[in-house]
Amino acid sequence: MSQVRPVVSAMLLCDVAPSEEGTQQVSLIRLFHSIRAQRFPWARGPFYIYALLTDAEGRYEVQIELRRLDDLAVIGERMSFGVAIHDRNAFSQFVFEVEEAVFEGPGGYEFRLYANDGVIGVKSFSVVQSLEGPGGGS
Repeated sequence: MSQVRPVVSAMLLCDVAPSEEGTQQVSLIRLFHSIRAQRFPWARGPFYIYALLTDAEGRYEVQIELRRLDDLAVIGERMSFGVAIHDRNAFSQFVFEVEEAVFEGPGGYEFRLYANDGVIGVKSFSVVQSLEGPGGGS
């Protein structure tokens, strides 16, 4: 495992994140920072978390988890995978698919990104109750 701690340059939420086959470039479609829910509990998915890392070199166990901010409870299954990064000066991008996240009520939430059990990035967002439209994001 690497002792070099990666730096997160970007961490974003979006509805669609296709990757070009040849170049591996990722398109982020319908970025959002909040989720509208008509009632609770509210299930939302699929959606994607995009993370761009730099200053990383070596082998990492990368994990991401969903937490509720009012009590910091983990409310989503922790996703995990191993990765080897060879060039500390390059950017490494990761796309995590969230098949479904269930929110028990409105409030603040966050995704925490870990590398070798240390938090390297946080993406906060809100869930708000709304009577209009399906539970999209904005």
